Amino acid sequence: MSDLQFEGEQEYASENTQPTTPVLVRWILATGLVREARQAQYVLLAVAVLAVLLALFFFVSATTGGIGPSGKTPPPPGVPVTQGFPPSS
Repeated sequence: MSDLQFEGEQEYASENTQPTTPVLVRWILATGLVREARQAQYVLLAVAVLAVLLALFFFVSATTGGIGPSGKTPPPPGVPVTQGFPPSS
């Protein structure tokens, strides 16, 4: 019974109408900056690498004491300033 086939069955078979190119690649191609999908993928890879490097920069700067003169954070209020920071008025 599993070998049962109808005439014209292939005629009504659904086709995969979705494009195979990813959405982000199509967006980059639509800007006109690149001409091929492979080049658009390289652009996306470069953006991802830059994002990771920027995140690493912020992570490292936060763990070393913040961004400021000589990489030190100012003392809390009420503690005398010894070096590197002007006295507050």
